[in-house]
Amino acid sequence: MIPFLQRELAHVRALVEEVEAQIQAFPGQIPEAAVMQELARVGPQVAAAVLAFLLRAVWGWAKAAASYAGLISEREEFGKMVEQTRLSRKGPPILMRKL
Repeated sequence: MIPFLQRELAHVRALVEEVEAQIQAFPGQIPEAAVMQELARVGPQVAAAVLAFLLRAVWGWAKAAASYAGLISEREEFGKMVEQTRLSRKGPPILMRKL
């Protein structure tokens, strides 16, 4: 029984390595990912998250992309008092965590 389990474990590990290699290679096939990775502090995971969650229609439109991601500034108002602006944080939560 143990040799069978060892063979199965080796097979599963080989499959995991193959999938991880495909995941690493995928962003290189998208031209937008290469452009994003040229930015400081943007690696393959951040580029993949941004491209996965941003609508294709907003690619190339910085203001539209920022608005969709929830990165637009928003003024806090309490009655007649206006506080400082802050990010709206209305975008997809997983995208906000990556950014």
